[in-house]
Amino acid sequence: MQIRNQHGKIQLIRTMYDPAIKRGRSVLLGTLSNYAHEIPTAINGKLTDAERAQLQPILDENLAKLTRQREVNAVRSLPEVIRHATKWYLQAGKSEDDLSALANETRVEFSKLLASMVKAGVGRKRNRKKE
Repeated sequence: MQIRNQHGKIQLIRTMYDPAIKRGRSVLLGTLSNYAHEIPTAINGKLTDAERAQLQPILDENLAKLTRQREVNAVRSLPEVIRHATKWYLQAGKSEDDLSALANETRVEFSKLLASMVKAGVGRKRNRKKE
């Protein structure tokens, strides 16, 4: 199978021998988005196991890129999200459903975030008092 990247799409092309013209003929099996990370069911039925194995590394790479972009976007928008969460906690009353459970989950995840920042070398900078 030939995998061709053309105009923002991934084309899946199989060459099949045509006895009438005594040479191979290209058959388009389907097209995927450049950002696809799964094989659509309509195309999956047309592919052989070897062709799926040939396509899978490209899809895995697309998923890795998408995941990385999501992580970068999350980090860039985190300060704003924290500001909104701070405002919400200050305005929320004790009557909110599962406020305590939500606060506990937030503390756990925030502690993991702080630990990862320290591990990356950009953690807290403390100005310790000398006695």
